[in-house]
Amino acid sequence: MPSDINRLIIFDQFFDTVHRQIVNALKAPKDAQVLDVGSGAGGFARHMARKLKGKGRVTTLDIARESLLKAQELAGREKLEKRILSVLGDVEALPHPDNKFDLIWCSRVVHHHLPKPNAALAELYRILRPGGRLAIREDGGRRWRFSSKNLAIEDDLQTRLHDLYDRWFEEEHGRSRPDDAWWLKTLESLGLKSVETRTFSIKTPDMKTQLLYIDDWFRSFLSRDAGGGYRAKLGPSDRWALERLTDPELECGVLNQTVRSISFDIETIVYIGAKP
Repeated sequence: MPSDINRLIIFDQFFDTVHRQIVNALKAPKDAQVLDVGSGAGGFARHMARKLKGKGRVTTLDIARESLLKAQELAGREKLEKRILSVLGDVEALPHPDNKFDLIWCSRVVHHHLPKPNAALAELYRILRPGGRLAIREDGGRRWRFSSKNLAIEDDLQTRLHDLYDRWFEEEHGRSRPDDAWWLKTLESLGLKSVETRTFSIKTPDMKTQLLYIDDWFRSFLSRDAGGGYRAKLGPSDRWALERLTDPELECGVLNQTVRSISFDIETIVYIGAKP
């Protein structure tokens, strides 16, 4: 099973073109101070760093030291290490002074603090400069799907897995997954102005990366189920199917199947607001 850091690398590879689109859309000043919260393997940070000049820097912040070390290694390969600073820290207690950053990017971090995200959001607001922008990536309660005539996967498996995740989320957080309206209202209540939703469509990468992403998604259910995260709610037939689909030794394993094309129905949602 892939390590956590390899999962983050797969994520960055799959969403590489989306990250490029977002960086271009945010139009950060060349000398901006940018914070990437929950930066993972640093894929987004590297795209942003390439846009900066002069005193412009990206600070990557993550709670996992392994992620920061891998992000530094990958930045070094692209000779971007002078543009990217790494900080070990928690979003609820950020080690930065008030009004420091021109742009804060926060991808799939705040939802871990639901239904009481106030501590995390208050910290992000505190370190944002007046006129600076906060950009939060969440899914707005959407479900993504893939389809392919060549993939030997039961049609309803995706639906059952999404249903399982939604049930787990409700039990874990005491509420259903928040939609666009919830995120916009929450950012406005924080004090941000000109709050808006931006949608970015996936441009699929090479076939190997597509299959790795699907394989990793299936593995995430097995991993959480094994750790008690789904409280044994993954049914035995679906568990058996996922074990076979992720088995590298079986012909039916996702990574071993001959696939000509895959269609993805997936969007990246970003909520953006400016500090007055």
